Amino acid sequence: MLALRTLATRHNLVIIEDACEAIGAELHQQRVGSFGDLAVFGFYPNKQITTGEGGAVLAHTQSHADRLRSLRNQDRNPNPASTEEIPPPSDWLHHPDVGFNYRLSDIACALGRVQLSRLDQILALRRAAAERYQSLLANISGLGLPPLTLPDRTISWFVYVVGLSKAANRPHIQAFLANHGIASATYFSPIHRQTAWHSRSASPPHLPVTESIGSRTLALPCFTRISSTEQEQVTFALHAALMSQK
Repeated sequence: MLALRTLATRHNLVIIEDACEAIGAELHQQRVGSFGDLAVFGFYPNKQITTGEGGAVLAHTQSHADRLRSLRNQDRNPNPASTEEIPPPSDWLHHPDVGFNYRLSDIACALGRVQLSRLDQILALRRAAAERYQSLLANISGLGLPPLTLPDRTISWFVYVVGLSKAANRPHIQAFLANHGIASATYFSPIHRQTAWHSRSASPPHLPVTESIGSRTLALPCFTRISSTEQEQVTFALHAALMSQK
């Protein structure tokens, strides 16, 4: 991010920071969302904090903030008193440009504000869950575990994803877990293999490392209030699933 910031400043570029899954994370003791000119956070139900759906965009300049407020509201003018357009910009049906219906409801915002006030507690509980998984899974062969710490970074635990060995049968493991009442997910499929991109290219790129990792990732249940007992059950079932392949 620091290198991108330097490059953007040199060439007068705008940085849009994707922080949708990283609220509370830090780089060099600076919170994510503060590096870009604009920053996007997601509040889908499985995120660290949620409003039920939707998200938020942070802006560092008044002009960007005004433009965002206008676009989210079908391009209605957010500051009607500042112009002299005809018809009057305060007219509810006046749209200078094409916008979107992206208004987050007051009820959703109220939910999000309460969760935001508990953010530090939520992040601490999720970190504790990640640390428990790390301890419980450490002695299971055939698993690659995510790092708990990184230099000059504070991790915001959104999901806990393990890497299976190349010999593992991921569909079999997921089916085994599901039969024991445990949800799991493939997380993520490589972007270049998504139909929206792959089908448009006459010669799709071949990225063997990315494709290998993408075919072996498995997200385990990880949420703010997950208990140590529930994590022990996940660990036991995952170990049994891996052993059932042998």
